[in-house]
Formats: sequence, structure tokens, C-alpha cells
Amino acid sequence: MVGGKTLLVANAAVQQKLAAKYDTPVEIGYPFQTRLALGKSNEMEQQIVLWNINLDVNAAHLFTLFLEKMATNPQLSVIILQSSEQQRQQLQLQFLEYCQSQFAILQDFSQAAQMDVIRDHDYQPILKQMKTKAGTEKPSQAVVDGLNQFFRLSRRLQFSPSLTRKLVLEYFDQARLFVDLTEHPEAFLQVQAISAGIPQLTRQESPYMHAGENGQLAKDDAGLMAGLSTYLDTLTYWNEALVQNVRLIEKFSSERLIQYWEGQQSGNV
Repeated sequence: MVGGKTLLVANAAVQQKLAAKYDTPVEIGYPFQTRLALGKSNEMEQQIVLWNINLDVNAAHLFTLFLEKMATNPQLSVIILQSSEQQRQQLQLQFLEYCQSQFAILQDFSQAAQMDVIRDHDYQPILKQMKTKAGTEKPSQAVVDGLNQFFRLSRRLQFSPSLTRKLVLEYFDQARLFVDLTEHPEAFLQVQAISAGIPQLTRQESPYMHAGENGQLAKDDAGLMAGLSTYLDTLTYWNEALVQNVRLIEKFSSERLIQYWEGQQSGNV
């Protein structure tokens, strides 16, 4: 509320929804400030995508698309942010089934040991089973190679169900791309993407994501795959988004936000 008369929200979609429901004026406000903290992802061989799912009901389907992209891009890693326990278990099982379809040698090992690898990156149970099965013999090269491939793939998927400020700063410092395909993208994380200079994929535009400038719309499967290719396959469009993000860093700086709020209070905005 401003002066007890206006409700401030973070994006246009929420503004339209609440304006239709309440008589109170609803305006877009900017509660989070940017900071100049450009990341170093363009210097890294690994391409980290931060995917905020936050109770997204389409997460299981979208995950199949990420797996498809991971299959063709060995540098791609995905960190899944703010998943519920149910979502996390579902996606981990989905990932296990995908791995089993890729590595036939996994049928010789217990599902529990495989899940230890996926869930905790704990390789000891499955390595112990490998040694037990081999007995006094040396494990075959095919088994060793298969397990190593499984281990490498598992390290490219990470879950971060809860976020601390330290984790957010660490993730965005290394991320190449931020993806939030929920109905209302999380403004705080969008601001972190701007501060780090990385592009965004969302289902709708907002004050923090302007399609064709610092990100792209991904309203369907084709849009998601196109967006991933745009920002991961080459740095051309990524660099263009970086330039736009630097401009937005200035727009949402603490000084500019103070001016905005002062204008709200005086009625000049």
C-alpha cells in the first residue's frame, strides 16, 4: 500500500488479475534493487541453467525437454530451484528412468544405489556393488565406462529446494541462463539475473524481462527449446542480452528506486 490507497505488485499479470477483482487501484511497484555483479559464466566451459520451478505443475513435462537438450549439449548443467519434496522425488525418479534407458549396465545394480548417486552424488554404494559382483576379477571396461558416464551425467543435475542469499549469489555468479516458466516469475530472482547480466526465459514479459532484449518468451515447448539454443549454442545473443541487462541495472538501482518511491508518495508517478 502507498498512502493507504494503492496496492503495489511486481508485474503486469498480477496487476491485471487483482485490478479485476478489487476496487483498490493496483500499480506495478519495484521492491528489489539491482546491483552490478556481472557473472563469469561466459568464461566457463560449463553452461549452468537455473530453472526455478516453484510448484510449476508442468515441471515433469518440461524436465523431459531439459533432458533432451542435455543429451545434445554435454556442457549443459541444470540447477533446479525451489522444488517441493514431491516434485524433487518425482523428477529424481524421472531422471533415474532416463539414465536407465541410456546406460544398460545399470540393470546390474540396485535402484537404491542408483538413487544415492542421483539424490546425494554418493558413489560408494554402487562402487561397492561393482566390486562385489566382480569378485576377484577386475571389473570389465564396459562396466567402468558405463558407470563413469552415469556419474558424469548425474553431476549435471542439482536440486536446491531452499535458497539462502549466499546460494543465490553463488548460483547467479556462475549461471548462463535463468528460466522461470511459472505463471508469475519470481521478481527477486529476475532481479538477480539482471544483476548478473544473464538472459531469462519466461512465459510473459515483465518489468524485469523484455522479450528480444534481455530474454525471450517461452510460451510452449518450441519456445523453450528455441530459447535454450539461442543463449547456449552461441554467445552472440547472450552478449546482446548482457548489454540490455546493464541498462536495466541502472534502471533498478537503489538511487532510481528511491526516486520512484518518492514519486509514489508525492503522487508524481
